[in-house]
Amino acid sequence: MASNPLTAAGLSRRTIARNVTRVFACATPQQLDAGLCWYPRAREIAAELAQQGNVTLDTAAIVLAHLSPRTPWSRTVNAARSLLATGVAPGAIGANARRATAALTAPDPWATFSATAPKTRAFARAILGDTDAVVIDIWSARVADIPDPDRILRRTGVYDAVACVYRHVAHRHQLHPSALQAITWTVIRGKPD
Repeated sequence: MASNPLTAAGLSRRTIARNVTRVFACATPQQLDAGLCWYPRAREIAAELAQQGNVTLDTAAIVLAHLSPRTPWSRTVNAARSLLATGVAPGAIGANARRATAALTAPDPWATFSATAPKTRAFARAILGDTDAVVIDIWSARVADIPDPDRILRRTGVYDAVACVYRHVAHRHQLHPSALQAITWTVIRGKPD
């Protein structure tokens, strides 16, 4: 029998579920609204970018996802607009800009995601409307109270197991998993973007 990746990482499914539920319970009506609207608004932005750059919606979402790590959303959107218009992504982290640029020219932009980058792939899926996609970034890891998330989430199976816990909590609250993740992300950050 395969070992539980959460247990192997010193984490507990029950504790993560309790932490996610606790943060969700703290959401104000404004934070609930902001979280519920976050991905639909991001999809609208991706659609505008796709039209502006004459690329597919998938490509625009993938560009946004590649530009997003460690970057505020407003800067990500501005960098994507510039990249599509001029080929340059000012304010973007170099590696992020290179991946986003590669997505623009790749025959299959989905192939530009590294196997070790489940967060950016999940982010693109969520932007495109996949309500089962859960983005476990530094903020979502804080919601779950995962210590040293940069190290722990890289362990085999841990990212997927944490995302599965988010899905379980979301279903218990009759929410789409992507919406729960966006709501709790808004609560833990104290702002919607």
